[in-house]
Amino acid sequence: MPAIGPLAALPDAPTGDQLDAAFQAAGLTTPQTPGAPMVQVLWSTDATPTPLALVVECSETLWRSRLMPTQVQGPIDSVDPTHHWWAARMTDWLSLKPSTAPAPAGSLPAAGITRIIRGPGLGRAVVLLAPGARGTRAALDLVVAADALAGSAESRAVAVDVPLQRAPWEEEL
Repeated sequence: MPAIGPLAALPDAPTGDQLDAAFQAAGLTTPQTPGAPMVQVLWSTDATPTPLALVVECSETLWRSRLMPTQVQGPIDSVDPTHHWWAARMTDWLSLKPSTAPAPAGSLPAAGITRIIRGPGLGRAVVLLAPGARGTRAALDLVVAADALAGSAESRAVAVDVPLQRAPWEEEL
């Protein structure tokens, strides 16, 4: 079983050196910049392999921030305390998050996702799976944040939907 403990010990946004060192400490090859988007599932080497994590690689950033209108506390001497005050604040506008959509009829249930680690450059994510993920599917969405001032709701698009039924080296019976 790869010891993914070093990956789980990473901060939420590690440096490139921290990420490389964690992969090496876990006995894994250091990720290289891919030529195309890809998803790699990290499995245990137990007699019955268990999916432990996903490495999501993208040619574009998976997280983007920009100034977004945010409701803020008005001045204490305001004439109308119910008035809404707005200010531009740097906010995650695009992000990779676990899917909240119900599983389609007849598909595998959703895997538990315990944490998503942002890789340097924001084009890579290490997604840690909860125990018991075998026989499920890992589903992640790209999420565009809601804009309260414009009245637009959060929007989601499927980024990753990977079945975790068995490791690729297992024989089908």
